[in-house]
Parts: sequence; structure tokens; C-alpha cells
Amino acid sequence: PRHLCPFCYETDLSWVLSSGRGVLHSYAVQRLGPPSGFEDDLPYAVGVVKLDDGVQLLGRLWPDPDGEWSGYSCDGRVEFHGADAVEIGRRPVPWFRRAG
Repeated sequence: PRHLCPFCYETDLSWVLSSGRGVLHSYAVQRLGPPSGFEDDLPYAVGVVKLDDGVQLLGRLWPDPDGEWSGYSCDGRVEFHGADAVEIGRRPVPWFRRAG
């Protein structure tokens, strides 16, 4: 979300529906030394995703079935796959998984 358009500086903005699909530009798996308040989340992964709609954002990555993130790769395709309401209430960020 922005308070104004970065191109025309219009302040009358609205939400736009996204496809939820994009490319994973980079990611990191946090295994040790989490920031305060994230100790119980270890390990976890965050990634920079550029959606096909042109928006780039930071989100959490779902682990692979084996509990790791080795199936992810930079420039790999990902898709939005939201968390449950409890998790979103606790950490309101978008969640992505590898596109199938």
C-alpha cells in the first residue's frame, strides 16, 4: 500500500485484484539468531517476489513437504497461498509457495 501514486502523485488510490503469481527474485532461510519475537518461528524463509502484475513485495515462503526450502530457486515461479486466519492475525504478511 502507498499513500500516493509514485508516477502521477494521485492520492485517490484503491485496491486492485492480483493474479498472485510471480517470480522469486531472492530468498533467505532464517535458522539462527532471529529478531526479537521470532524465536518460535525458526526456521522460516522470506523472499522478494515480483508479481506478474508488476508489484514487488516481501513475503513468507511455505516449506517443501520435507520441511525445507531446497525446492525454491531464484527466478523460480511462485504463487500466493495464504495462511490461516490465526497466522495472518499473528504475522500479517503474504505467503507464497512454489508454483505447480
